Amino acid sequence: MKNLDEAIAQIRKAFSQVLVKDIYSSPVVTIKQNSPFHVVEHMFRENRIKHLPVVDENNHLAGLITMADLHRIIPPKRDI
Repeated sequence: MKNLDEAIAQIRKAFSQVLVKDIYSSPVVTIKQNSPFHVVEHMFRENRIKHLPVVDENNHLAGLITMADLHRIIPPKRDI
């Protein structure tokens, strides 16, 4: 366990100076609140993302839709 604790401490130290601006994704891919369901699915696939900020008509953040949200509505296909 000591090696694991040391490794975690080293990782924390290495990343302690990393800022969000250094790692965030840009440009931000968003979707409008009134977009049809099939557009959400298409955007996830097209952009290879699992989270999508939802914006209102003024482009203000209204929420976030995730792949898990979609799977609650339509379960993913399983290979048989």
